[in-house]
Amino acid sequence: MEHTTVISPAQIENQLAHCAAVAQLTAQWPEQPLAFVDTYGCPNIRV
Repeated sequence: MEHTTVISPAQIENQLAHCAAVAQLTAQWPEQPLAFVDTYGCPNIRV
């Protein structure tokens, strides 16, 4: 059976805010990161 996950606009805005915070933080580093890994929909990952 197929399951479709619906992501609300509010959840998307929240994720974009997190992305902006990471970008602002890493912009202050003397060397820029080579990669950025983001997970989607994994309830077992806690930051």
